[in-house]
Amino acid sequence: MNDSICISVTSWAEAVRKLWMGAESQSAVNILQRLFLGEEDPDSAAKTIAALYNPLLQQGSQSIFELWEIICDAVGVLGCHPVVDERLVNFINALSELPDVTDQSGTPVKPGGSWFGFGVFWRDLPVLAVAYREASDGMAFV
Repeated sequence: MNDSICISVTSWAEAVRKLWMGAESQSAVNILQRLFLGEEDPDSAAKTIAALYNPLLQQGSQSIFELWEIICDAVGVLGCHPVVDERLVNFINALSELPDVTDQSGTPVKPGGSWFGFGVFWRDLPVLAVAYREASDGMAFV
């Protein structure tokens, strides 16, 4: 891998870890860093993220929004690297192909509150588009 990509990924991960202190967010950054560096494939990374977040989503946690913000930050900072870009796209596709998160009765879990109706986890990647739109307002596209 190109050294500049490795340095950029490492710098990105270090900076993001300072912003998101929760255990799930820290784990998500570690998983994404391994993905971007080619140490983990997109399907495996998606399954690991799902294993981390599924129990939280089943309990009604909104912590998924932190994951979406971390992903949007990666797009803004690392999106200029085609290899990282491709891995990120493949990862997001892999997330959307995972089985739906379901509650104890087997009903697909949807975001709550004002986000209700934005789809189910993981199939629809609910609220990711909204998070990306909000994040992109501050991004300088080249």
